[in-house]
Amino acid sequence: MPFPGREAELRSLAEGLLHRIATFILIPIAFLASISVNLQAEDRVPNIILILVDDMGYSDLGCYGGEIQTPHID
Repeated sequence: MPFPGREAELRSLAEGLLHRIATFILIPIAFLASISVNLQAEDRVPNIILILVDDMGYSDLGCYGGEIQTPHID
């Protein structure tokens, strides 16, 4: 081999080129995938349940030491 450093230089250039190509391909794919996920998510109604408990103090819940077990409110 007349130029031993030339092979390492070519390998480094090839790796850099492959890295750039992969970056320019993967970033748009990830962007398009995130857009499609957002579009699918907007079609669904959010699942929100609000439970209102009247006349209950802090220590009335079972998770805070209350005498009555309240597993569905805890």
